[in-house]
Amino acid sequence: MAVLHGRIRTREEALVVATSQAGCEGTDPRLVDLFVWWVAGEEARSSARAALNRAIHGRYGPRAPWRMEGLWVVPVPLVRYVRWGVHTLVVEVETWGVAQVTVDTDARRHQAVAVERCGKQHKVSLPLTFLAAVLDRDTERFLKAEKSGPWTGWDVPGVKGLVWLHDGFVEGLCQMLAGMSLGQWLGAFGGRGEAVAPLMVGDLMPIYLGEGARALLPAGRGWSREEVLAGPAGLGYCRAEVEVAIQQAEASGRLRPGIPSEEPLRVVLPNGGKDACLRHMR
Repeated sequence: MAVLHGRIRTREEALVVATSQAGCEGTDPRLVDLFVWWVAGEEARSSARAALNRAIHGRYGPRAPWRMEGLWVVPVPLVRYVRWGVHTLVVEVETWGVAQVTVDTDARRHQAVAVERCGKQHKVSLPLTFLAAVLDRDTERFLKAEKSGPWTGWDVPGVKGLVWLHDGFVEGLCQMLAGMSLGQWLGAFGGRGEAVAPLMVGDLMPIYLGEGARALLPAGRGWSREEVLAGPAGLGYCRAEVEVAIQQAEASGRLRPGIPSEEPLRVVLPNGGKDACLRHMR
């Protein structure tokens, strides 16, 4: 347990304390709040109280009376990127308890901030193809195969089993990525996110320009106008811009019925879409 001098009064201050103690300085508080669904509920609060009680008695003695003036249960997301199989951002969500405490000992009264890791660690898997769909504002391309209260099991092609995510998390993720690039969002994880950003952004290319299209569309099926119009949304192109490019490509004969489903994006997007993929780094 860490015992810090000073006082905290708000959840925002508790987030800074928890992420600092976990070695994740610089993590955006908005990102931390995205993962609150994995530590919500009385069970997590009870676990935090019990962990802090053990830690305080271990520090000040088993008979030392103490009281809490504020308790915050904070999810701390730690990221890593897995590139074998289906490329996936794996988020290990640690649970941290942060409390403003007063402890009485024979010598004096101590007022401090107590911080302790507690409870379970939760693993959240986000396939890159799913994140690409969020960027496209098109998560409905994946089947919601199972539902359990506010949790949904998503059927993502290539992934063994279902990807279980809280509906509130998906909604918040869509809102965050609507206002920033993938690279900016990964930077919100602090140093760990910045380290994996170049690999992930680079791996967006085959999703938009070939391998991902073949994985997401049924084998042997040609392209459709609606899919080409929707696809580049996450790369920063507006619908009208892509519509004009399709019309020009059709008129020139570069875009015709029956070509493979991944080819239209290469034809329609400027520089084959490479410039747009690079924009996700910024």
